[in-house]
Amino acid sequence: MRLACGHGWVTVPGLRMPIPVHAPNPFREHAAREVADWLDRHGLCRSPGSRKRLERARITLPAALAFPRAPKDVIVLNALWTAWVFIVDDEFEEGPVGRRPERVGDVVGALLAALDGDGAGSPVERALAELWQRTRTGRSDAWCRYMRATVGRWMLTYHQDSADRAAGHRPTMEEYLARRPAAVAAYVYLALGEPAAGLDLAPESRALPSLRRLRIACAEYCALSNDLWSVAKDDRSGDENAMTLMRYHDGTRPQDAMNKVGAVLDRCAGRIVALREELRSAGAGASVLACAAAYEDVVRGCFDYWPLAARYADPSREAEGTEPSERSDSVHRLFDGLFLNADQRDSLRLASPAKTLVDGRD
Repeated sequence: MRLACGHGWVTVPGLRMPIPVHAPNPFREHAAREVADWLDRHGLCRSPGSRKRLERARITLPAALAFPRAPKDVIVLNALWTAWVFIVDDEFEEGPVGRRPERVGDVVGALLAALDGDGAGSPVERALAELWQRTRTGRSDAWCRYMRATVGRWMLTYHQDSADRAAGHRPTMEEYLARRPAAVAAYVYLALGEPAAGLDLAPESRALPSLRRLRIACAEYCALSNDLWSVAKDDRSGDENAMTLMRYHDGTRPQDAMNKVGAVLDRCAGRIVALREELRSAGAGASVLACAAAYEDVVRGCFDYWPLAARYADPSREAEGTEPSERSDSVHRLFDGLFLNADQRDSLRLASPAKTLVDGRD
């Protein structure tokens, strides 16, 4: 498939995908109705353009593909998280807040405070607080801490990215690849794979070296395949991805950069296969193997989703039917008025978000 890039076109290379295709979750339509009700109940779509943006993203499809065996109640929750991730991503990347690090810090801090039960006064805070409460129900304290930390890592990447843009800093490829899986919420999706598979792993099982390396490989595959399909979208918005950084640092031509990312993905696929076999040959328990299979479902689901969504395959139509002066209406504009007080800002230490990450990768 060809995608617009700069003033020309690039072809998405053939990619190694060692995970079998699967049908989407049978409760997808039910989840879509629940998501629509949740968006309306919390007033998260403030304009026709905002609603249209989410429709073009087919926001329940990635959850249905990534969690094909999740029961009805879980696929609803995971579809709500998908909608939440898309909304937050749109706001930070294309809304008025995202280019101002101090405002990004305020918003991220307010949202993290809502997760922790502090505040939740605005519609967007209340929506997140309700989603988090529903997600926690029936889950162990250990899993909730893991999920909370994973969501926090994802949100903090927006502050890091905004600070880089404001400073004119373009990360090295090593810096970028360490941050990117968290930035596309890949680890959030992998964490949601546990309840989708009916699992609640003990922390020591989740920390098994082979499973941890598999989680990293799966997150990197999701992140870089997202980059391939986002090249036209990112080119329009001015956001970084692996291809634009290669072009900036090394002068790599667009098609060559895409082919290099494809080669990295092929190696990533090889790691996934090797680690799957490593777990089996080491006699990993049934729950660990089921978790590994759930991770692979997420990778396969994301892989199949990107080319199906107009958000990626045809971003030039994202604001279709609107005048240039009206196109900001297609962003949800939910972060207006979210500010931290001095005590909250000091307690969250948002000025140095990287220090809150124990490990840059997982």
